[in-house]
Amino acid sequence: MLQKGKGLMTENSYGFVLKEIIRDGTLTPESRILYAILATYSNQDRKCYSTINELIKASGMCRTTFYRHMKSLEEKEIIKKYYEQTDKYPTHRKLVYELCDRLSE
Repeated sequence: MLQKGKGLMTENSYGFVLKEIIRDGTLTPESRILYAILATYSNQDRKCYSTINELIKASGMCRTTFYRHMKSLEEKEIIKKYYEQTDKYPTHRKLVYELCDRLSE
């Protein structure tokens, strides 16, 4: 089982997705799938701490396709990608995908 509370998927996970994003005709079907996966893997703060490999495996996409459609979500400001420091060492950091879909507003 993966860590609880860090937004990682367990067997009984589910996520909240906004209908307007799923219906957005400017997004590719692959981008919508990635958004839904991130929503499923995200915690209550809409942050996803899953590794790139976990997300690629969940999507069934090749690495190139994955990055292309994630970039599209970033450009449309649906998600934000950044690193969080995990301890005092600068090289110890964790990639975070944050959903900026305004679910909590």
